[in-house]
Amino acid sequence: MSWDAFRDQAAEQLANVNGRRRALAKLAGVDLGENDHGSVLIAGWLGYVPQIVDLDDTGGSNLLFSDRFRAIGSGSAHASIAHMTLSAITISGISPRQHLQVVMNVAAICAQMCSLPVHVLRVTMDSISDAPLPGPSSASNNDGGRDAG
Repeated sequence: MSWDAFRDQAAEQLANVNGRRRALAKLAGVDLGENDHGSVLIAGWLGYVPQIVDLDDTGGSNLLFSDRFRAIGSGSAHASIAHMTLSAITISGISPRQHLQVVMNVAAICAQMCSLPVHVLRVTMDSISDAPLPGPSSASNNDGGRDAG
């Protein structure tokens, strides 16, 4: 399977999930907000070809592979700024996981309707594993305390 074929199949599945959510909300007489639908960032390898796929809530999809930082959703601009800022200064003893935790916390604090990611995974050519982050943050987010999981 090619990345284009995978992207098309994954986008169709996410569009079905989001479409079903919209239909159920309509039946319930509820208007969904702009950020009330799912989006997904997928990273991995097909064969020996690495790729990052961004699937949005409208059925759109993009191939994003590059050697730079990537984020999606309402907090993506804030996350990118936090990442660039942390990368430009020297903080002794900060691990990559701590760096990621700070970036995610900044995005969750600054962006309306942004919460922390549901899952953070480490993806290598040989394996996929959970990438647990440091313990709970003291930062609060703008989602009214909603659980991101």
